[in-house]
Amino acid sequence: MSAQRRTATKKGATATATPPASNKVASQEKKAAAQEKKTVSTKSGARPEKDKSPEAWFHPLKRRMESLQRTLRETRAEMAKITWPDQQTTRNLTIVVIGLSIILGLFLGGIDYILLKILEAL
Repeated sequence: MSAQRRTATKKGATATATPPASNKVASQEKKAAAQEKKTVSTKSGARPEKDKSPEAWFHPLKRRMESLQRTLRETRAEMAKITWPDQQTTRNLTIVVIGLSIILGLFLGGIDYILLKILEAL
């Protein structure tokens, strides 16, 4: 086995050598044959077959609608599982959040003020 083939067969390795000239010629011949088929079919006026069924254009739209309906059903089911807190609990937790925000703001503002005075003294 040649060194080029061994490196190409190693796991995760890619071949860095160029393919033999015979492979290039064969691939060019295949491309030319495919191009010739295309030109022959367009010259004769024959067009590629399209799916002319009435549901062909509707299929992606139908899948999208089914997906949207499934999402809405799942969302509704998850919303039914939620237990919402009562008004008193909501009010108490809101007061706690506002209080902690004020305390944290004063604390960080105080640290900022102290560091500012230290830097001004230097």
